[in-house]
Amino acid sequence: MSARGRSGLISYGPAGLFAAGLALVVAAVLTGEAEASLVVIIPVISGSGPLMLGGVAMMILGFLSWLAVLASRGPRSWEDGPADAPGDGHGEKQKAYGGLIMVGPIPIAFGSDRSITRIMMVVGIVIAALVVIALLI
Repeated sequence: MSARGRSGLISYGPAGLFAAGLALVVAAVLTGEAEASLVVIIPVISGSGPLMLGGVAMMILGFLSWLAVLASRGPRSWEDGPADAPGDGHGEKQKAYGGLIMVGPIPIAFGSDRSITRIMMVVGIVIAALVVIALLI
C-alpha cells in the first residue's frame, strides 16, 4: 500500500471508529439496553449493557485518535494559506468564513467579517426559534 493510501486510511480511521460507536449506541437503544430521553433540549442516553459500553468506548477512541492524527500532522503557518490554494493570492477575492455554536437555545456567532457574523446570528436565532416552537407543540 502506498504512503498516500495509508495516510487516507489513518485520516478516516477516527471517523469510522466514531461512526461504529454511534451505531452501537443506537443498537443499544433499539434493543432496550439503553434509554434515550430529552432534557429541555439536550439529548441524554443512559445504559449499562455491553452495546452501550462498547459504543461509548469506540466513540471516545475515535475522538482521541482524531486528536492524535491532528497532532501528528504538526502545526501549519497561517502565512502559508490553505494547502490547496491556487496561485500566489494576489488579485484574488478573499474568502469569508463564519460559524455558529448553539449553547442550548443561545446562539454564539463568529466570522471573518461583520456581514458573515450577522448572517450566522440570524441563522442561530431562527434555529433557536424553531427549537422553542418544536418544544411547545
